[in-house]
Amino acid sequence: MTTVSRPRLQLDSMGKKFGLKTVLKSASAWAWPGRITLLMGRNGSGKTTLLRCGLGLTRADFGSALLDGRRVTGGLARMSGDGLFFLPDGRLLSPRLTVRQHLEAFEKARPGRLDHDPPVGLDIQDLLESRTTRMSGGEIRRVEIWLAVAAAESCLIADEPLLGIAPADRRRVADALRARAATGTAILVT
Repeated sequence: MTTVSRPRLQLDSMGKKFGLKTVLKSASAWAWPGRITLLMGRNGSGKTTLLRCGLGLTRADFGSALLDGRRVTGGLARMSGDGLFFLPDGRLLSPRLTVRQHLEAFEKARPGRLDHDPPVGLDIQDLLESRTTRMSGGEIRRVEIWLAVAAAESCLIADEPLLGIAPADRRRVADALRARAATGTAILVT
């Protein structure tokens, strides 16, 4: 007999208008433990808006967000404390810090909870002393993905994680996400 678990993250019936333009009418997405869920749609269809509304980064007009069956109040800050990590499609890293300093900052923010050896083949070791101003866009994105995989305990929300990744490295990113999902982490990817 197979036991079906509940979704770790539920974004249900989200609606959002910007002025007179309706971006979301009633959009939903769920992230299940140990699975990668792909949220697809053409550019401008509201994928990022759905994530931002569900994470409390943009106010939804209606809908609900639940993490582990509990209604989310406090948005991303509260969810982060419960092991959720959000990888935006924009820049995550500060140009002022080296990769090593980013790792130290993440560790300070999440003492004892950062996986320093996540199951990833993204080769960031040679970049530890680099600042983002000296790195390519693909190198920056690989570091961001490495940090996201290392920091996500229960749930990883990744908005366009392959953005800026060379075709040769896309398989390594996919493998990293699969390896994290295999640990029981719920992953939702646009």
